[in-house]
Amino acid sequence: MTDFSIKWLSRELQGLSLKILSGLAELEFRDVQVTGDASVTVRKGKPIILYLLRVESRWEAAGTAQGLGEAKGSLILPELSSEDGPNSSVIQIETTSDTSRHRLGSAVRKEGIPAVRALLRQFEEALRSTLQKATVEL
Repeated sequence: MTDFSIKWLSRELQGLSLKILSGLAELEFRDVQVTGDASVTVRKGKPIILYLLRVESRWEAAGTAQGLGEAKGSLILPELSSEDGPNSSVIQIETTSDTSRHRLGSAVRKEGIPAVRALLRQFEEALRSTLQKATVEL
């Protein structure tokens, strides 16, 4: 499940583009790196998915309204684990530059983190779906 997890998270986060600040700016994630392990264990006849992953990415936000500016930074999930799940995982947003008087950096924290959590929930669903398909094929 490691290969599937790394490819899925890299592809989906890299492809995530959001309108933020009520559509006045756009947020994109780039250079996604995923490391760690994911596996399936069977306990008492039931498959259990286990994963412990680290996700890092750069992000860029640019105003679509004139004069709003732009911001850049990084996103880090130091520990995405099956034990804690996507809702409890720590998501760190760091801003390296922001010409919008910190409006874009704040919007990335406020609107980007919930979008990333939603993506992580989709990741768990994709893992379960893949496992179910593999189980049926066996």
